[in-house]
Amino acid sequence: MVTPCWTAALVITCLAAGACSVTRTYEPSKEVIFERRNDAGTERYTIGSGGTLNVHKDIQRPSGYLGIEASAVTQERAERMQITPFDGVYVEKVQPGSPADLGGLIPGDIVLSIDDQQLHSPDQFKLLVSKAPLDRDVTLNVYRQNTERELRARLESRPVAERSDTVVPLPAIFDAAMVGMEISTLPPNVVQEIWGADAQRAIVSQVLVGGPAYFAGLRTGDVIGRCNGQPIATAQEFFSEIRRAGPDKTVEVSVQDSDRSMLFDLPIEQDFTGGTEFYFPFLFDYQSDQQATDLDIGWFLVNYEKSYHETKRRQPSSNSEFSLLLHLFEVENTDDSTCISLLWFIHLNFD
Repeated sequence: MVTPCWTAALVITCLAAGACSVTRTYEPSKEVIFERRNDAGTERYTIGSGGTLNVHKDIQRPSGYLGIEASAVTQERAERMQITPFDGVYVEKVQPGSPADLGGLIPGDIVLSIDDQQLHSPDQFKLLVSKAPLDRDVTLNVYRQNTERELRARLESRPVAERSDTVVPLPAIFDAAMVGMEISTLPPNVVQEIWGADAQRAIVSQVLVGGPAYFAGLRTGDVIGRCNGQPIATAQEFFSEIRRAGPDKTVEVSVQDSDRSMLFDLPIEQDFTGGTEFYFPFLFDYQSDQQATDLDIGWFLVNYEKSYHETKRRQPSSNSEFSLLLHLFEVENTDDSTCISLLWFIHLNFD
């Protein structure tokens, strides 16, 4: 008679299986390096990877206001009024108390020109009104009841929202092997627009998460002031100091943050790389004689992974995972019984 024998065991262990490297993930980021808010609106400057400066402006500017609704002098309307089509704009409505109302415009008028600028469309009319001077009267040439007449109106000032998004390419140098970051150079005109200074500045535009710069505390948007005591104005000057120091050295980097300066110790690596290594040792054992047959088949899977995550804080955030899978399948066969053994373990997480 053959009697089956089943054995299962759960094992918790810690196994050091060679030098496993760590996983270093990179998430591209954009950092607001300067933002100005006032009654005139908002200006926002955002630095991005690849040496790009994104400029967003949402501002309010004073604009001329006349106070009418105008439409085109269409072919049909021109034939009905016996005038030239698309010559001037037709006044549909006049706002009570507006400059147009005070100046004498009424619905049904055709405004032929404004300050001697001939009109042909409502869009052209709106543009000329918006850009007209606000400190003096404008002259309106008006066609009314088969007669041309001249009217004058002093425009009011009304705020108009203007939005613009501009991408400015910047000279940039990216180094993944030694420090794991990219430095871009802000030209003098951009520095003048942001900070009011007429000079170039070197700014961090990309940081490899898990790299030397990341663990040193440097972040996207940091403006570099000095490196090893030398003033830095361009990306080229910064990396010249890095190369001068050489691998396995540490340089002191000063960063200007608002009104204060911060110091960081930046280690320089020979060749910063990332990745995860997996080990698959395979086990096989077979023994047989007249009394018994032993068959052992098994394998190990060892995986150590450490992931670093993008954070604006100076202190990096990370989590680790250690996985050990030990699967041993053993068959022992004798004259009286057959014994099958299974042994396995999977997973440990560290946050």
